[in-house]
Amino acid sequence: MTLNEVIGSLCAFEIEMEAEENISPMNDQNIAFTGETRKQGQSSNELLEERIANLSKGFNKLYRKFSKHGNPYAEKKPEKFTAEQRREQCHGCDGYGHIQAECPKV
Repeated sequence: MTLNEVIGSLCAFEIEMEAEENISPMNDQNIAFTGETRKQGQSSNELLEERIANLSKGFNKLYRKFSKHGNPYAEKKPEKFTAEQRREQCHGCDGYGHIQAECPKV
């Protein structure tokens, strides 16, 4: 996963969370940020990779937390009808292919 993909995923996640907050406000929570000092011999690429790894771990943790409840915005697909359900059904004998006025059993 590239840095641009991670940033895009985070932006999309934040937009979804803002929309959800407008519907049901969450409790205010305090957030603490940690500071980092560069270790001797550690390159900026290694430090960047470490930060991305920590960021993606936090993102995955939040995603699992909110995905347990399901997505209320997901559209449900209509159920597909069988061939018998699409045909006419008789209310007299519950048979298919004719209506009650033409039912041979009634």
